Amino acid sequence: MHVHKREQTACCSVTDAGGLLDNSEIPYLFERHFRGKRASGINGSGLGLSIAQQLAQLQEGLLHVEVTPGKRTTFTLSLPMAAIDANPSLPAEDTIHEK
Repeated sequence: MHVHKREQTACCSVTDAGGLLDNSEIPYLFERHFRGKRASGINGSGLGLSIAQQLAQLQEGLLHVEVTPGKRTTFTLSLPMAAIDANPSLPAEDTIHEK
């Protein structure tokens, strides 16, 4: 997990080294009830990413995915920050937390 801020936006990125997504699935990832080809046998309803995207949009944010087939998938949640000047100790592009 990588958390940082960029100008007036707080960003959190999570990368999975499993590479389980195909590029052909990307357009459908945020649709309600979509489950990838490799999700068979795994419990779930296919609502998680759809709900997460809707919550991000309600906060005027963005949920974005980047896929490198066979290698990794990175989801990034970007949300607007309230008055970044209120905390000048966090300069832009600074890493806040990485685990």
